[in-house]
Amino acid sequence: MLILTPNDEKTKLDGRTDHRQHGDDRACMAIRALVSGLPKPERERRVFVTVQVAVDDSNRGQENQPAFILAGFMATVPHWTTFADDWQDELKREPSISLLKASEAINLTKNFAGWSEEERDTRLLSFVKIIRKHAFASIRNTLVKEQFDRTFVGFTGGLKKMYAQATIALITRTMVFAEKRKMRQPFEFIFDEGIMSPNQLRDMHFDGSVATLKTVTEDVPRGAGRRGFRRPDRTAGR
Repeated sequence: MLILTPNDEKTKLDGRTDHRQHGDDRACMAIRALVSGLPKPERERRVFVTVQVAVDDSNRGQENQPAFILAGFMATVPHWTTFADDWQDELKREPSISLLKASEAINLTKNFAGWSEEERDTRLLSFVKIIRKHAFASIRNTLVKEQFDRTFVGFTGGLKKMYAQATIALITRTMVFAEKRKMRQPFEFIFDEGIMSPNQLRDMHFDGSVATLKTVTEDVPRGAGRRGFRRPDRTAGR
């Protein structure tokens, strides 16, 4: 891959390297690529919601855990761009770590092997400061397995999975947040790898539609077709 690295001295903006002149090796390029081709007003106001799973980083084994959690942060593209660079710089700061993974930090393994709890906590707070600096809101949703099993007993397909219901709830909560604040710009949800594939999301939507239709149909009283529900014409098309 071609990597372009400009002269930093010529690309300073307010004391920091201008993201518009960054080379392909900078973390901010991943954010900028998501809005490539959009007019500047749309690029500047585009909002991203980064959603990550706190229990595990894949969709395997989560259904047997006591709880399932989805959480994320919201920020505009300019803030996510600077966030990506700040995060990368913090990862590289000595003692450097390749990535920040909660399970490794909690258990002091791999990237945190040999660290004391005090050293770990101090470093984690550095990452927390970066999040607070750039994100304007947080969003989270928790499902307790015992309550979930009791509430959704009998459901099949995608609706019997906790991650499906958690995803629906989190997206809905985000839209309520946006509506209350009269936010009209598009929202893009970036899920951590392994949470939900496009096919799973499609199946979840289909299963939800079928379940809703079935519930509505069962609740329709007799004779409703004459009082407002039009019954299908069996002769249509003949």
